[in-house]
This record gives sequence, structure tokens and C-alpha cells, in this order.
Amino acid sequence: MKVLLFTHRNDIDGMGSAVLAKLVFKDVTYIGVEGTDLEDKVETFIKSEEIYNYDYVFITDIPITFPFVERIAKDIRLKNKLFIFDHHKASFLEIKENYDFLTIKLKYDYGLASATSLFYDFLIENNFLDRDNEIAHEFSELTRKYDTWEWKTIYHDETPKKLTHLFDALENETYIDLMCEKLKKGGKFSFTALENELIKSREKVIEEKINYYLTKLHYREIKGYKTIIAFINYEFRNDLADYLRDQKYDADFVILVALDNDTISYRTINNTVSADTFSKFFNGKGHDKAAGSPIASLDYERIIDILFKESCVKHYD
Repeated sequence: MKVLLFTHRNDIDGMGSAVLAKLVFKDVTYIGVEGTDLEDKVETFIKSEEIYNYDYVFITDIPITFPFVERIAKDIRLKNKLFIFDHHKASFLEIKENYDFLTIKLKYDYGLASATSLFYDFLIENNFLDRDNEIAHEFSELTRKYDTWEWKTIYHDETPKKLTHLFDALENETYIDLMCEKLKKGGKFSFTALENELIKSREKVIEEKINYYLTKLHYREIKGYKTIIAFINYEFRNDLADYLRDQKYDADFVILVALDNDTISYRTINNTVSADTFSKFFNGKGHDKAAGSPIASLDYERIIDILFKESCVKHYD
């Protein structure tokens, strides 16, 4: 069975879907995208008609727009083989109609949803994956717990965080292959001695990077919100945000500008504000605690104006 997967690149939840796809299907092509890339990349496959050669087309972990969904719904050849799995608040608010190929779900009875958990549910419900495959379920849950931050807020379990450190220590393809082999072996999910060494090495790098970034923080009040601004490598965005939150820094948000990935990430520092709402000032979208926007939608000089120069921006101590 030939499968095409569009999923969030450089993200443990996006790559979690790639792991499950390669575990279940023999022939998988995955395309890593950001929110603004998706529609253009899908359209390229449609125009070339290459997309119609696949048995299944999956889209996971990318916020979906109503015009894009309507575009798919009108394509008779595509809509019966394409499935979208989305857990973003912005998509839930924008798309009011029901489509057979679209699953938008923010939470379960037991916790928040992630793209990997929604894709896992689809594989189980359609008998692509055995419900008794405990290690696959455990992998899905570890990914979901990290992506939703429940590893920290509810379960107080470091394993999802360690899995993320392992993901960050490896190339995407290496991580996918490693996880597929682990899941195929079965048993309980655990880390090998080598994987633990990679995790410890990654933790040391993170500590060094955080100490460096702490000397480069900018404090601004934007639109009435206290913000901390950091120019940062994309792979360390969550680590710095987590540290600032743990240390109870005096801020509503941290704005993480990652020029190496052409994205801006927004993370809440306290629980009384919404990152999704705040990100809309920068053409962004996401979740209550985490959101993002592409730098491509705002040129670099405009970003500097918004963050440092406009009348709504002022210093705070």
C-alpha cells in the first residue's frame, strides 16, 4: 500500500505520525512542512497528478484553513483517499462544517489530543494497527504527553521529555527508523544504554544553551502583555520556555525568534493568558500554551518594528 504523509517537520508530534505510518505501511513518503508550506506543497502534488497515485494521503499536525478543506472536498478523486488529523484550536474555531475526511479534536475525556494520538486512533479503528500492540500505544501516549505538556502538568513523568531529547539529538529519518525498530520488537518502551547516553549529552547541551540565552533576553511590553524576547535556535525553543516558566520569570509570554527555521514561537509563562490569541498579532495560530507564526509572512524589518519600535512596545523591568 502506497502512502503519502504531510506532517509537521522538526517536531516530535509531527514525526510521531511518520513513525506510526512507517510501522504500519510498507511504502511511505513523508513530506515535512510548516503551516504556510502545506497548501502549496499539496497543490504541487495535485497539479502534477502524482497525489492520485497513492492509496492514502494523510495530513497531520498542521493547522487547516476552511478554503483548503473546501478545495479537497471538491476533488472527487482525492477526498476519498485523503485524511486530515488536526488538534489546533484555530482550526476548530475556523471550520464549522463536518467533512468525512477531516478529524479536528482538541481533547479526550482523559486529556488533550495530539496529532500522533489522533492518527493512532485512526490506525486502530481501521484495523491497520493491532489494539493489543502495547508499545505502539505507549509511544503514542509519550508523544501526546510531551506535545500537550501533560508530562509535566499532570503526570510528572520525565520519560516523554527524555524521548524529546532523544528526538532532538537525532536526524528526523534516524529517529523514525529507530522508533520503528523499537516498536517492532515489542515489549515495554524503554531506552537502551546508548540512547540514555545521547539523552544525557543532549541535556548537557541544553543547559549550556539556556545559560547562554539567559544573557541575551529582551524585556518588552507588547499590546499590554509582558513579554520576553529571545533570538534562538529553533530546537531549543521549548527548553528555554520551560526554564523561564519553572523559574517564574515575570512575564506573560516568551517570544522565540528562530531565524534558522524562519519561525516565531510563542509560549505562555503563566496560565492566565492564551498563546494562540497573542500570536494573532503576528499572523500566527496554535494552542493556548504554545503557538507559532512563519517569518515569511512578515519581513525581518517588520518583525523588528513590532518587537522593539512600535508605540505599543515599551521596556519593563
